Amino acid sequence: MAKCRVCGKFDNWGDFVDGRCSSCTPVSVESKEEALDFARQTGDADSATSHVFTTTLSQITGYEIVEEQGVIQGGMFASKNALSDLGAGLKNLIGGELGAYTSLLEAAREEALNRLKKEAIFKGGNAVIGIQFSGFAMEAEALGINAYGTSVKVRPIESSEKEDA
Repeated sequence: MAKCRVCGKFDNWGDFVDGRCSSCTPVSVESKEEALDFARQTGDADSATSHVFTTTLSQITGYEIVEEQGVIQGGMFASKNALSDLGAGLKNLIGGELGAYTSLLEAAREEALNRLKKEAIFKGGNAVIGIQFSGFAMEAEALGINAYGTSVKVRPIESSEKEDA
């Protein structure tokens, strides 16, 4: 298992370039588009999600929106296990962060974001702008995370276009 020197994530497959995982390796716009097109054709978006731009902003610096596909969402429900509940109950008595729940929340958020990216790919986008998250508890055993935003297709602004602006 290798660790990315940029983001610190571990990768079982070891697909690293210069010590960086696929998410942190600079990729040309052309090869990103090829990856996204392949994902749309095969129906397998898992490998292409790292090529989707994401932001909470309404635009991406250096890029222009050329097409908008509309609002998309990706959700995830995660359930806690009995050991987490037992540990949280004990931690609750003495105070402090509930690490198992924090990890559960982070994993659910990451999966919701990946599902949002897949939805963008299948709609024809290469970016998601205006991303927001909402979270909620379902009963005492589960939590839900919903990510939503606008799927768009962007392209780099050429240097001559930047000078005109």
